[in-house]
Amino acid sequence: MLVATTSASRPGRLLARIDERDFRVRWTQAKADVAATRAAIASKQAQLEVQRTAIDAAKATIDVDQATVTFAAQENKRYTDLATTGYGSVQNAQQAQSRNAGAQAAIARDTAKPRLRSEAGGPAQGEIVQPTQRWRARKPRSQAELNLDYTSIVAPIDGVVGNRTLRTGQFVQAGTQLMSVVPATGAYVVANFKETQLPTCAKASRSISPSTCSRASSCTATSTASHPPAARNSRCCAG
Repeated sequence: MLVATTSASRPGRLLARIDERDFRVRWTQAKADVAATRAAIASKQAQLEVQRTAIDAAKATIDVDQATVTFAAQENKRYTDLATTGYGSVQNAQQAQSRNAGAQAAIARDTAKPRLRSEAGGPAQGEIVQPTQRWRARKPRSQAELNLDYTSIVAPIDGVVGNRTLRTGQFVQAGTQLMSVVPATGAYVVANFKETQLPTCAKASRSISPSTCSRASSCTATSTASHPPAARNSRCCAG
C-alpha cells in the first residue's frame, strides 16, 4: 500500500501493488509455451522443406527413368523386328526386352520413393500450424501479461484518494473495491440554507464557511444554482 486516505494523486501514480509472484510464474510459463510452439512450427517447416527437396529430386529421377524407358522400348522393338526377319539374333532381342523391363521397374521404384518418405513420418502441409492456431497459442501469454499488469494499481485521473479499504497483507479478488479516486476538479457542495439566508445566496455569489472545511481555517465557494424549498429549508448548490 503506497498511499493513504486523502493522499493526492496524479494520473499514472502507483497507488498499490498486489503480490505478483503467482502472476509472473504464469506469465513465464505462457512465454515458454509460445516459444515451444514457435520451435515446433520451425521444425515442421524445416522438415517440409526437406521433403519438398526430396520430392523434386525424385521427380527429376523419374524423368530420367522415363527417357530410359522410351529408349529401351524403341531398342526392344528394333531388335525384335530384326530377330523376326532373321537379320538379328534372338539373344540381342532378349537383352533388349530385359533392358526394357528393367527400365519399367526403375520407374516404379523411383515413383514409390516419395510416397514412402511421406508415409514414414514426414510432415504434411496440413500439419503446419496455421495463423489462427498461432494466435491461439499467443492468447494465454497476452492474458498472462494483462494479469501481471493488473497487479500494479495506478491512478487513472488527477484527484484525491478516498474510501480506502485496502490494507497491507489483505487478500483481494476481482471486483473488490479497494479505494476511490475523487476528481480534483469539478467538486461541488450541496448546502441547506434557512429562508432568512436565501436573499444572500444569489447565483455567482461567494460565501465563506469555516465550519465545513476540514483542512483549512476557511474555504470559499461560489453559488451556481438554487432550488425552491422542498420543506422547511431551502437548498443551494455551490461549486
